Amino acid sequence: MNTSRQGEPQAQASASGGSLQLSFAPAMTAELVPLTVRVTGFATVTWQPTQATVLADAAHLDPAVQAVQAFQARHQALLGLLQPLTALEQHAVADVALCYRIENRDRHQWPRLQALMQQLARNRLDIARLSGELASDPDGLPPPAAKLLRKLGKAAGLKAQLNQLSDRYEALEDLYEGAIDRINDHRYWRDGHVLEVVIIVVLVVEALLMLR
Repeated sequence: MNTSRQGEPQAQASASGGSLQLSFAPAMTAELVPLTVRVTGFATVTWQPTQATVLADAAHLDPAVQAVQAFQARHQALLGLLQPLTALEQHAVADVALCYRIENRDRHQWPRLQALMQQLARNRLDIARLSGELASDPDGLPPPAAKLLRKLGKAAGLKAQLNQLSDRYEALEDLYEGAIDRINDHRYWRDGHVLEVVIIVVLVVEALLMLR
């Protein structure tokens, strides 16, 4: 018997008795580390990034599949945060001098730094959302399925990986946030001096006119 299930990242599924094979969208990593997790009296799951096998009684099969789908969504969200990080860190290394040396000749780079800061802010929001998800169980998930979800997350080390990602993003955020602050300070200083020069010129002109 073949069936398809709506919802999380799986592409298709095939069922046979109390066993169901899930196929997921191609993973964003070539690393395939199979995980086997068991909740006694409920289900056994063997998972890897591209597929998972769920063994459970007919009554437990659907909630077990929901747990695997929820875990896969969290895993993909984590990979989505990891994917751009290496490139961002490489750019940051090249940008260090630019972030600490604020000069008018570099002003064409400032919009890019601001765009990077906005991207990092969105990434931090995604990290906060995923952290909240890892700290709670999805609504409506039965306790055994929630336990299966937690065990899958623990076996995959999702929390530890997310904490590491958070630290790396925080370092990037500190760098670019400091750069934006320095750029704004430089603009205020420059604009203030321009205003002072304008005022002085106006006063000199007025004084010359009065002498006529």
